[in-house]
Amino acid sequence: MLSIRTGCRKGSEKMYRKSLKIFLTGTGVAVLLRALLKVLFVDLETGFYLGGAPLASAFAAVLILSGAGLLWFGWREQDESAAFLKGNRWLECTAALLGAVLLADSVSGLLRVLAISPDAQLINQMPRLLQLLEHLLGAASGGVFLCLAIVLLSGAARSGIQGMLALIPVLWQTLNMVDRFFGFRQVSTASDQTLEVLFLVSATLFLLAHTRCVANIPLSRRACVTRGFLTALFGFPLAAGQLAAAAVLGDAGMGPPLPRLAVISAVSLYAAACSLSLVLSAGRDGESR
Repeated sequence: MLSIRTGCRKGSEKMYRKSLKIFLTGTGVAVLLRALLKVLFVDLETGFYLGGAPLASAFAAVLILSGAGLLWFGWREQDESAAFLKGNRWLECTAALLGAVLLADSVSGLLRVLAISPDAQLINQMPRLLQLLEHLLGAASGGVFLCLAIVLLSGAARSGIQGMLALIPVLWQTLNMVDRFFGFRQVSTASDQTLEVLFLVSATLFLLAHTRCVANIPLSRRACVTRGFLTALFGFPLAAGQLAAAAVLGDAGMGPPLPRLAVISAVSLYAAACSLSLVLSAGRDGESR
C-alpha cells in the first residue's frame, strides 16, 4: 500500500512539474509575441490585426497549445488531495498587492461614477447603480485581500467566515466582467477583447476555487492549480501588450485602460502565486500523510 501511494505521489509531482513548465514557457513566449503584435500590427482604434498574420497565428497557437496542455495535464493528474492554501511570504505579498490595487482602483472608480448625473444617458455602460455596486464590491474586495494577507502572515487558523468574505471578490469579478462586456464591440474578431474575455472567464473560475481553498472546504488541488495558471496565462500577455503599446506608441488603444490593467496584472500575479504555492506544497503534503 505504501509503495502504491509513493508511486502516485511521484506521478502527481511529475504532472505538476509538466504543468508548471508549460505555464512558464507558454506565458513567456505569449508575452513576447503579444507585445510585438500590439506595437507592430494591432490597430489601436479597432483592435484588429493589420498584417503580421504569421506572428498572430503563432501567438494564437501558443495560447491554444499552452491552455490545452494545462487542461490535459490537469485532467491526467492523479492527485486527489484537497487544495488548502498555506501561508508563505510570496503569497502574502501578492495578496496584499492585489488588495491595495483593488482598493485604489475601486475608490477612484466610485468617485468617477458619483460625479455622473443620475439623469445622464449612458451608452455602452452599465446602469449607474450597478456601477456603484461594482466599485463598492471592488473596494470591499481590496479589504478582503488585505485581511487575508494579514491573517496568513499571523499564522491564524482560517475558517468558514473567511471563506464567506472571499465570496465578495467573486461577486465583484462577476460585475466587473459584465461591465467590460458592455463596452466590447466585436469579441469574435478584435484581438484585445478576445484575450480579455479569456482572462475574465478564467479569473472568475479561479476566484470561485480560491474561495473554497481559503475556507478549507475540500476541493481538488489540480482544479485550483489549472484555473490559476490559466488566469495568469491570459492575463500577463494582455497586460504586456497594453503596456508595450503605451510605452512605445504613447497609446494603449483598445483593450483595458491602464488603471484596469493594474488590476489585471495584480489578479494574474496572485493567481500564479496561489497555483505555484499549491504545486510546491503537493509533495510536502503527500509526505506528511
